[in-house]
Amino acid sequence: MAASSFGGATFIGATGFGVVTFTGDAYFGGATFTGDANFTEATITGSATFGGAMGLDSAELGDVRVAPAAADVMRVWPPGWRVAAGADGWQTLRLAAIPEGETAAGSGAPEGSPEPEGLT
Repeated sequence: MAASSFGGATFIGATGFGVVTFTGDAYFGGATFTGDANFTEATITGSATFGGAMGLDSAELGDVRVAPAAADVMRVWPPGWRVAAGADGWQTLRLAAIPEGETAAGSGAPEGSPEPEGLT
């Protein structure tokens, strides 16, 4: 998918973005997922923003690949999503316990961090 904006969208029921390649910016800021969210085997090569997205604390993230970030790439993950080193310089996304002080409905960005320009 080229640049994709799902900001503020409500996904009702099971939602699948598995095996999708986001080649441009992917914006999910403020989106709500009411059912299962599946990103299994998705690939993210550009900016990705999930700040303020809700319902992603148990998303399926199996084998999600994240390209090394270029200087102009910004990524904001939901609380509980963590980036881990992967093969050949790529990274993977994993679910982890949500740190104390963050909530599943939190921004995913460090406190006081603005949303990326051009993606709001």
